[in-house]
Amino acid sequence: MYIPNKKIEDAKDITDTPLVERRIESTKKYSQSLFDVPIWNGTMDSAIDWMVHCAKINKSTKVGFVNANNLNIAYKNTALKIHYRSCDRVFADGMGVNLASKIAWPKDQAIKSNINGTDLFPILCDALEREGQGIYLLGASKGVARRVAVNLNQTNPDLKVCGYHDGYLNDELTNHRLIKDINRSGASVLLVAMGTPIQETWLDENGSQLRIPVKISVGGLFDFYSNRVPRAPQWFRNLGSEWIWRLAMEPKRMWKRYLLGNPLFMLRVGKEALSKSFTRSSRILNFNISFSRFVNEMLKIVLGIIASTTGLIMLSPVLIIIAFCIVFESNGGPL
Repeated sequence: MYIPNKKIEDAKDITDTPLVERRIESTKKYSQSLFDVPIWNGTMDSAIDWMVHCAKINKSTKVGFVNANNLNIAYKNTALKIHYRSCDRVFADGMGVNLASKIAWPKDQAIKSNINGTDLFPILCDALEREGQGIYLLGASKGVARRVAVNLNQTNPDLKVCGYHDGYLNDELTNHRLIKDINRSGASVLLVAMGTPIQETWLDENGSQLRIPVKISVGGLFDFYSNRVPRAPQWFRNLGSEWIWRLAMEPKRMWKRYLLGNPLFMLRVGKEALSKSFTRSSRILNFNISFSRFVNEMLKIVLGIIASTTGLIMLSPVLIIIAFCIVFESNGGPL
């Protein structure tokens, strides 16, 4: 796995992206933020069209995804927060971010779509295949990226898989050779799957040397498309409960992220929402806006916290079963 060797000090200025092709919306690049991380609010189709367009015109572009876990890390990790602010777009991944936007943002600006990398990947591959563009796969355990490449040759035979490499870059020589290989590959899209915040640090440290236009950090995506980890059934995903499936599949690795991380995330969202509501209340006093609007904002926050707490209580039987799974899978206790 790549070991970062320096801190991120500066971030590029955030600039608006020009309009491109059909379905690419004429809205600001970011409408709102969570924990000072700006999040683009648009549709999956718009996101795909924009990335393919940037690849075609050879425009240097950096893309990120944030879910509840990423935002929890960014809450205290300044370098990661700077990385996201330097991205051209950051997509909202998962129901947690969607719910957070409904609690912390104005009602008319809540997240429109769940743009997660796992659903986006096959659509992006189809679009790149049609346009004759190529991809490079970087990251995951040994053999995983190669397996993804093999599977893509079956599902997208005309897609150019220009190269692949696992995520083990423990020395500068290996890293230097990798960058040369990526630049010679002819790919227009680089997918980096080393996990947060390692993949983001790698992109910031090496981005200036990469001649590939579109660079995307994708987390654990390769595990799914190498068939190493099964995805939840579609009906489970439609319920917004894929995290429960992942917890059941890998309880030892995922229990902290979900059982501790999700409640912590909602508490932080509630704190941010309260802070924003106090700001809005001062505007109400200053500009003579109806006080009922402030009351509605406060009710929205309280109901959101009650709903998330109730959800955790209702899920407690599932969590107990998962705790037993952890006991059987490992030597230690579930906590």
